[in-house]
Amino acid sequence: MRCLDGRVDEAAGIYESILQRRPQDISVLNNLATVLAEQPARRDDALRYVDRAIAAAGPKAALLDTKGTILLLDGKAREAVGLLEEASAVVSDPRYLFHLALAYQRTGDPDKARVVLDRAHDGNLTRKTLTETDRRLLAELEAELRR
Repeated sequence: MRCLDGRVDEAAGIYESILQRRPQDISVLNNLATVLAEQPARRDDALRYVDRAIAAAGPKAALLDTKGTILLLDGKAREAVGLLEEASAVVSDPRYLFHLALAYQRTGDPDKARVVLDRAHDGNLTRKTLTETDRRLLAELEAELRR
């Protein structure tokens, strides 16, 4: 809830304190990585946390999506595509498809981006919980694809 209210620093602090008690909690590692990805200065930390989760749990779709999204936000769309394709192939979460569509757009493939974004909308993307950054990027992507 704090993330949705824009209190990202507070949310990160809570996750970090939980992690001190449960250092291998995959969900906490993933959520902390997601929260830290919202802050450009903390993206390296976000990558370390999601990599730690992947090392402990393996390449689960949620973790691949998180890592792909962090790379995407960090301007590394080409590196993100494979991770996001794998995450989207395993789980039909429309947020994973949205992140993949964004990666396709940023790597110069707007046709693929449109197809995948349509699939995300068919999966009720806007009814899912989206980060503040996701909401902004979705609006930007839709505007770009309409041109």
